[in-house]
Amino acid sequence: MSQINTAFETLRRAMPGENVDEKKVTKISTLRLAMQYINELRIILGQEDLMSSSSSDVVDVVG
Repeated sequence: MSQINTAFETLRRAMPGENVDEKKVTKISTLRLAMQYINELRIILGQEDLMSSSSSDVVDVVG
């Protein structure tokens, strides 16, 4: 279990933003923030929006 907690802590530190730094963020919130961050990076790069209908299955499971 400590490996999972370490992985989530590493993920939290890798993401920019004050939401991650200000308080303890739950694992599901961390995953949601990571999905948003990845989606924003994809949009900046001009790639398909991850939150579009093509990925609705992932959003339904996590969100």
